[in-house]
Formats: sequence, C-alpha cells, structure tokens
Amino acid sequence: MTLSTYQKVFEHAPNPIAILDEKFNFISVNKLYAQADNKDISEFPGHNHFEFYPSPENEEIFRKVVKTKKPYITKARPFIYKKNPDRGITYWDWSLIPILDSNNDVEILVFSLINVTEQIESEKNLKMSNEELKQETIQRKYSEAYLKAIFDNSKLGIVTSAIDGKVIQCNVALEKMLGYTKVELADKNCNVLSHPEDIHKDQDKVMEVYCGKRDHYEMEKRYLKKDGSIVWVNLTLVLAESTNFKFVISFFQDITEKKQYQEQMVKLDRLNLIGEMAAGISHEVRNPMTTVRGFLQILRSKEDFCSYIDYFDLMIEELDRSNTIITEFLSIGRNNPSNLQKENLNNIVESLSPLIEASAFKHDNYLQVETSEVSDLLLNNKEIRQVLLNLCQNGFEAMPPGGTLKIKTFSQGEEVILAVQDEGEGINPEVLEKLGTPFFTTKENGTGLGLGVCYSIAARHNANISFKTGSKGTTFYVKFKVNNMTAYKNISAEYNYDLLEVANEM
Repeated sequence: MTLSTYQKVFEHAPNPIAILDEKFNFISVNKLYAQADNKDISEFPGHNHFEFYPSPENEEIFRKVVKTKKPYITKARPFIYKKNPDRGITYWDWSLIPILDSNNDVEILVFSLINVTEQIESEKNLKMSNEELKQETIQRKYSEAYLKAIFDNSKLGIVTSAIDGKVIQCNVALEKMLGYTKVELADKNCNVLSHPEDIHKDQDKVMEVYCGKRDHYEMEKRYLKKDGSIVWVNLTLVLAESTNFKFVISFFQDITEKKQYQEQMVKLDRLNLIGEMAAGISHEVRNPMTTVRGFLQILRSKEDFCSYIDYFDLMIEELDRSNTIITEFLSIGRNNPSNLQKENLNNIVESLSPLIEASAFKHDNYLQVETSEVSDLLLNNKEIRQVLLNLCQNGFEAMPPGGTLKIKTFSQGEEVILAVQDEGEGINPEVLEKLGTPFFTTKENGTGLGLGVCYSIAARHNANISFKTGSKGTTFYVKFKVNNMTAYKNISAEYNYDLLEVANEM
C-alpha cells in the first residue's frame, strides 16, 4: 500500500485518529478527530496531547505503551473535557498502537478512538428502565399479594364481576355467607342470588355506576342462601378499571343479626305496649269471667240442669282457657324478671329432657341433646323452662314423623347460647315479619302467644332471640350475656313494677 493510500485511509477513516510521536506530541490528526473537540486540523501539530486533554491516568497508560512497546486497547473509557466540563462525561473505545522503527524503537503512536457515549447512555437508560421495571414488578407482586391476602382473609364477602353481572371471582367469606362454592358461583349472574323482591331494588343505581354517573353505591338488600334461607347484606358496589376492561367489585357485609335485632326491638316495643294495655284492662275482663264461672258452677250443681253438665263443663273449661290466655298475654308485658337465681342452663335442659323426649315420642320424632360447658347465669328457672318447652313444641309441630329435634348449649364470646333446631320445611318468608306477634298463629288451635312470651322472657333476661330458617329446617338461638348480673341490676333500676303480679292482685 502506497503512502498516498495510507493518507487516504487516515483522512477518510470513520472514526477519530491521531498520529503522535513518542513524547505524545501531535504529528497529525484526521478531520473527525478535530471535529470531536470542535477544532481545526491545523490547531493540533506542535502541541502535546496532554496539553489539550490533561489526564494523569491516561498519560501513565501512554508511557507504559512506549515502554513496553505493546498496544493498549480499552472499552467505554470515561473522559471529561476539563477545559470544557459542560460537555459532561463522554465514553470512548480507544486503542494506542506503537509503530516501531528499524531499531525496534517507538517511532510513532497511532491513537484511534470511537465515541460510544450514546451507546453507554442507552445502556444506562436501559439498565435504569429495567431496574425501574423490576421494582415496578416487585411492587406489583407485593400489591397483588397484599390485595390477595385482604381478598382471601377479609370477613366481608367480596365478589368481582363483569359489567354484565357475571361473577368472575369471590372470596371464602362470601362462600360461607351464601353457602355456594366458587365453582358454583362462577359465571352466575349476581341478580340470581338476590331475594326475588329485591332483584330490581338497585337496578337504577347499578346502571348509573356502569355508565360512569357515579363511582359507587351502598344499600341494604336481601340475598338467598343455597339452603333457601335469607341473609341481609349491606352491599357496597364499586366500579373498577384495569388496562383492558372495566369490572365491578361488590362488598357484602352480613347484617342479618342486626336486622333481626332491630325487628326484635320493634316487636318488643309492641309487646310491651300490648302488655301494659292488657294489665290495665285485665281486671275488667277477669272480674266478669270470675262471676260467670261462679254462676256456672252453681247452676251445674242444680238438679234441674243435670242433663246439661257436659255443656257447663265445656263452658267452664273455655273460661279457664281464656283466663290462661290472659295470663300468658300479661306475661308479655312483664318488664322486670322476678325470682332470679344463679342457674346453669345445662341443668335446666337436662331436667326437662325426659319430658321433651316424651313429647318427641308422641310426635314420632327423635330428640338429640348436645350440651357444652357454659357459665352460670342469673335466671328465672320457671320462665326459661317455659321458653325451652315452647321452642321444642314449635319444633315438633314443624317436623314430619321421623325428624330429629336438636337442643344445644354452647359459649360464643361473651354469650351463652341455647339453640333449638328442627328438621322441618322452614318458616314461610311471608310470615317471618309477623313471627312473635300476639295472636298471630299458623296453627289450627294456637293462641299466637307462645313466641311472644319467649321474646318477652328473653328481653327480661337481657337476652335476645334470633333464628335461621331454610328448606332444611329452622334453628332458634336464645343468646344470654354472661354478665347478665349487671344487666339485671340495670333493668331492676329502670323498671320497678311487675305487670303480671299487679294484674294477679286485681
């Protein structure tokens, strides 16, 4: 290759090249080398490399190359223009190759550079982006794990559903609340689970959420469990969006006990009012009844009416039954429990078991008693026996032959619970609201006072009655507070009268 050819290669090389002597003075540079520092080619000859680009570290490398006569190659070496620091850090791949003369001494140095600043910056940016992506991925996984933990362990029932209402996913709490498994709920429409009377209750609000007119709504509504029983729910529905689609998150809070408690309080207020009215007029009814009964007994003993003895007996029996009904009616209005003694619920259950078992035999049913260790309570033995017998009698009458009535006692938190469970067909939803109302009965010969008396007795013991009903039967729960001694004192201070005793004295 001729000298002119070398010169052309030097001038037209695609990267900056400088020719230096053994003392690092510029002999010549190509156009790209000069442009890299915004200089003209003519400015370099006669100047030392480290005059323009001072760097003790690089100077040491240059000296080593001259000394060892071996080339030096480096990649992405950072460099700062000290005379022009605003350019920042630049990165260069460069090589320093010694050219030896005939005496094997360094004659010239060929300094070749490639500016890789953009590549390094791109790699840094890519690395930073990858790190950010990695952090985002970690954060997303953490968020997903966090949300999954909330979703799986929340006491609230949670459902995600598509815009068309079909269930996408639900949590364990909802499975327990409604009695369906995730598989059974998959692709079901949420409306299918609503109580028939409540299906259209929130349709307008749902559409407003779907159309973006509101971001959420909240309401109370009923749902049907798998066993057919009703669960009251405080429903909160929220519209959510992902990158690809919109979906709905529904939160279900079971407020069945709260609703039953509210209904029970309304019922008790009604019962108390009825009881007070009954106490006020009882003597007006009982006095004439006593007079009529007395005259019937006198007439019954007369020979002139001996052929009518059966009629007299029937009339006296009906008067006595009426008097019993009045007594039961009055007991509804009693506000203050009397004759409270320290009792254990298990003792009352066990003492009544033979009697209840005989009643079960009479109805061609079976009895199963399961008692657990429970705390002593302040109870009126006679009244609690009445509650238990009433609930058992209702259970037997609700079951077909061969059914089993279960009586259970157990503790739950700060409560002692008496449960009576039958295997009947459940309570008709149409009569649920009237349950316990005096004189409302579905029985042919019932008075409609039994449950009313139970509710009243429970209230006097600072207890409450709730129930669960479905196609497989009904369970009544009488829940006593363990600390009902304090409650009794509070009730005694508030109510200092006993309607039943007042009525009996009249």
